[in-house]
Amino acid sequence: MKNTTRYFGVEGSMTVNNPQLKEGASYAQLYIYQGEGKNRNSIATGWMVDPILYNDKSSHFFAAWTSTGFESTGCFNTFCPGFVQIHKTVYLGSPLSVGSVAGKPIFLGLSIQEDKNHNWWLLFTSATVENHIVGYYPAEILFNSEDPRSIGWGGFVVGPPKGTSPPMGSGVLPVSTDASSFENIKFRNEFNNTIIPIPIHYDIIKDNPKCYELLNEGYKDDEVEFTFQFGGPGGQCAN
Repeated sequence: MKNTTRYFGVEGSMTVNNPQLKEGASYAQLYIYQGEGKNRNSIATGWMVDPILYNDKSSHFFAAWTSTGFESTGCFNTFCPGFVQIHKTVYLGSPLSVGSVAGKPIFLGLSIQEDKNHNWWLLFTSATVENHIVGYYPAEILFNSEDPRSIGWGGFVVGPPKGTSPPMGSGVLPVSTDASSFENIKFRNEFNNTIIPIPIHYDIIKDNPKCYELLNEGYKDDEVEFTFQFGGPGGQCAN
């Protein structure tokens, strides 16, 4: 979403996948940010596969924050002070179930919401828990300017400059029925209304169509609401 206003919340559901990585890391996330460079404030949450960070090849629930573009503040999960854990069993870094239930893919529902005291709350929904408050980022550590904010949803990967780019999402392109997807995409605007994106207000970013793709379906129906598919196999993706 374009940064022409102040967003106060972002939410959506994403399929949980476990792409097989030879190197690097793979993510699906929703996020909110403000500023650029060392002035960048951001919160992101979703699932990630990172064998170096977690010492395994599984998909994990994650969140990350910074108020300085990761120059001097911020981290993944609770590797640094900042996030205040509330829930007793759902925690940042926990492994996630991957697969399907009754023939339907397992989805992870996440929400980042600002309260009246400017704390930022993280909510979690899965096949076994619904709309649970995981914890929050205190107001004093980030988003302390009146500048416009941006929000977004999608996948990204990180790999070595001359190595093999990791698969994104389920590892297949959106033309497949097995492709990863986001559903129920919404945001909370400056009037405190929770609404779906409108085409004139958002950009679709595909920075490496050689290896990854995005299929925007927009508003589909009352069940999945605003949705898109994303992902790809990776490989030799250097431009």
